[in-house]
Amino acid sequence: MSKVFLTTIWAVAVLGIAVAQEGTIDDTEQDLQQVRERIEALQREVGEAVENRAAAERSLRETEIAESRVRKKLGQLRARASAARARQDDLSSQMTRVSADLSAQKDLLARQMRLAWVTGREEWVRLVLSQQDPVEVGRRLVYYGYITRDRSDVIQAVLEKMRQLEQIIAALDREREQLKELEQAQQARLSQLESARAIRDQALALINAAIESRADEIERLQAQAKEKESLLARLSQQATMFPSFEGLPFEKMKGRFTWPTRGKLFRNYGEPRADGQMRWNGVMMTADAGAEVHALYHGRVVYSDWLPGMGLLIVIEHGDGYISLYGHNQDLTREVGEWVGPEDVIAHVGDSGGQGVTGLYFEIRKDGKPINPNRWVK
Repeated sequence: MSKVFLTTIWAVAVLGIAVAQEGTIDDTEQDLQQVRERIEALQREVGEAVENRAAAERSLRETEIAESRVRKKLGQLRARASAARARQDDLSSQMTRVSADLSAQKDLLARQMRLAWVTGREEWVRLVLSQQDPVEVGRRLVYYGYITRDRSDVIQAVLEKMRQLEQIIAALDREREQLKELEQAQQARLSQLESARAIRDQALALINAAIESRADEIERLQAQAKEKESLLARLSQQATMFPSFEGLPFEKMKGRFTWPTRGKLFRNYGEPRADGQMRWNGVMMTADAGAEVHALYHGRVVYSDWLPGMGLLIVIEHGDGYISLYGHNQDLTREVGEWVGPEDVIAHVGDSGGQGVTGLYFEIRKDGKPINPNRWVK
């Protein structure tokens, strides 16, 4: 078998493997997209279900989602403004350095000009016409040539530094103008936020006014819990289709996790609620509004939307049937299908879903069943 023939076979084999790998990657991306679409359709179903409810609850959902979007946009604007300030500080530092360098170059140029004035043009003529040693004359001529070239280089350096300074000043002016526009945009978003909060408070007041008795409140809580259970069961079916990450399994991390946010325990797992007719499936932590909420562990977002009783809720699938829930947020920073890790901010603490206190609801589940998070967090 010839060497050329073997080479040809090898090339065809490699090409076949590459095509097969490319097909596998394409298939995986297609499968992931299908899962995302199914979960997004599920989120729309939840939204449509709320649309059929009382106007007050519809208003609560709409305003809290709108508030979340405003907060997200405000966060992006603040990040851009922070970056603009950092660039502005850097340009200011550059301008200080260039100004100092320019001043030094000007001093050097002044000394060169004084030397030229003292030396004078006639010095060249005297050197040439003098009866001095030709070698000495040549040496002096070379010396004056060096001075002339050095003087020219200094002039060019000064001109270049002046151009740099002009460019930095122009860039600094642009950054200041951009920063001013960003600050104005932030103020506009804050006004929108205040309006959304006012509408939310009105909707919440109407919901509370409609609850005529403790029995009505318990019935409402039970209905919300039933909806959550149904949603999580359907999410679990879809979540298993996501590929798992390469890392230590969730179960091996038991007792080593940290709480998703800094706060105090307000309601503990297993505590009775609704006059003992229900129990807490997770923990409720009081925390400052706007505090960062971090993912418990590596995983993929399988739900990021509003849910009755949970407000703005994000659910992360960690593999092997484990999921974690984070509810009552003031905004959600991650979308369905995104990979997240323990260092990632997935939301910010809030009081969405009609909460009377600001805090985070946190829950861990295995195969759809709630488990005590206190045993998993150090």
